[in-house]
Amino acid sequence: MLGFGRAIGETIAVSMVAGNQAHTPSSYLEAVYTIPAFIATHMGEAPVGSLEYSALFGLALILLIITFIVNTLADIVVKRGAQT
Repeated sequence: MLGFGRAIGETIAVSMVAGNQAHTPSSYLEAVYTIPAFIATHMGEAPVGSLEYSALFGLALILLIITFIVNTLADIVVKRGAQT
């Protein structure tokens, strides 16, 4: 679980492994465009204050929430394992 949370937060490594493609895959074996890679590649081009700029920060917030949930679940599992 901790590895999953760490992998979601990585930008370049996840981007290279996933193929860095900007389309919706039709199968599990096709390349994808990850959230961190999307933020990294589009942040420099987004005009400050635009809808795209706000959407990128929204994606960052979603990524933060996902990472927080995964880390919290991992903490719960570790504490539950230590009690037994």
